This record gives sequence, C-alpha cells and structure tokens, in this order.
Amino acid sequence: PFDLGVLVEVDVGMERCGVPPGEALVELCRFVDDSSSLVFRGLMGYEGHAVFLEDREERKAVATKAMERLQEARHLVEEAGLEVEIMSAGGTGTYDVTGQWPGVTEVQAGSYVVTDARYRRVCPEFRPALTVLSTVISCPRKGVAVTDAGLKSITSEFGLPEVAAPEGVTVKHLAEEHAILTLDGDVELEVGQKIALLPSHSCTTINLHSEFVVVEHSRERTRWPIEARGKVR
Repeated sequence: PFDLGVLVEVDVGMERCGVPPGEALVELCRFVDDSSSLVFRGLMGYEGHAVFLEDREERKAVATKAMERLQEARHLVEEAGLEVEIMSAGGTGTYDVTGQWPGVTEVQAGSYVVTDARYRRVCPEFRPALTVLSTVISCPRKGVAVTDAGLKSITSEFGLPEVAAPEGVTVKHLAEEHAILTLDGDVELEVGQKIALLPSHSCTTINLHSEFVVVEHSRERTRWPIEARGKVR
C-alpha cells in the first residue's frame, strides 16, 4: 500500500478539464481526502486560454480572472476543512502574473526552456533555443528553394515555422517531407546549404524526434534522448 498525492484540477476558464468552483469541486476533494490510498495535496488550475494572448494587458486581465477563480476554489475547499498545501497554476505566457499571485506555490511553465515562434511574440524575454536543422535539396527557380523538413519533422498547428537563419528567407508552405521557401530580393541559396527552422510549436515538434542535438558556439557538444517520444499509447 502507498499514499499517492493528488491535486484536484479546477476549471479556471479554459473549459477543457477540471471542475469549476462550487459544491462539486468540494465533494471531489473530500472524495480524494477520504480515500485510503490517496492524499489530497491541493489544487491545480491552468489558464491556457490566456497564455498566447499577445496584448500584455489583455493577457494579464484574463490570467487575473482565472486566478480569482482558483482563489475562490481554494476558499471553498478550506471552508470545508481541507488543507490546500499546493496551489499550482500558470504557463510560459502568464508566469509573470500567476507567479506573483498570493497563495500560488508552483508555476507550471515549461515552454520557456526552448521557446518557439509563437511564444517569442508573447514573451520576447525568452530567447529561442530550439530549431530544426534542414538542408536545401532544390533551387528550382529564382526566389524559391526547397528543404527536406516537412510536416514529418516540424508541426504547423500554430502556424508555419520561421527561418532562424539565414535572413531574408520565409517558409511559404509545408508538405509532408518538404518546406517550400521564398527568398527576398537578391538572396540566393545553394543545394546542400543548412537552413535553421524555428517551430511555431515546440512541444509537438519535439515529439516528432528521437533526440536533441545540443550545440554550443556552432559546435555539437552532446546528444540528449527524447525519452517520452512514442509513449502515448
């Protein structure tokens, strides 16, 4: 026998998972607390509907409203006689709001570690550290090039990837195994040239690969396995 610590998720406005503040939430927390093999540790809320809002004031307002719902939930649970040891919330886009909220003990931000094209517009203080290194395999005509990284290598549900290097190059389209690039002005690429693509969504792009190639000062230092890849079954 063992005791498994549990956080009960509160729906703070994202309308995806969790129970909204109210009697049903209190009953669920009581159920966990009364279990012989579970230990009620606290509450968790994720304001995912706020993290990508690019306007800082709008993002702050939506995140604040979400935290007010989480605080309301905590008040109800504590009134019922249960101790809320942990209150977990936040994401990369809202860490600076949630992280200062009274009572929050844990910030769930994760994407900031590598950042991506979408989060770069929201949180420019975090520099991107993840790119997909592709190779030019064709230059069919002036102003157009094709690389070997398509949808099997980089995801696009948050938009097309950006070209991290070189400058003056834009991704126009992603096919299964190819990226079609447009070149500005007099920019020219050559077959075999390396093109660093910045994903629009780091999380799902990482899931397509088996390892990270760790580069420092343009030199490969080591490789880290992506151990969770393929574990969704």
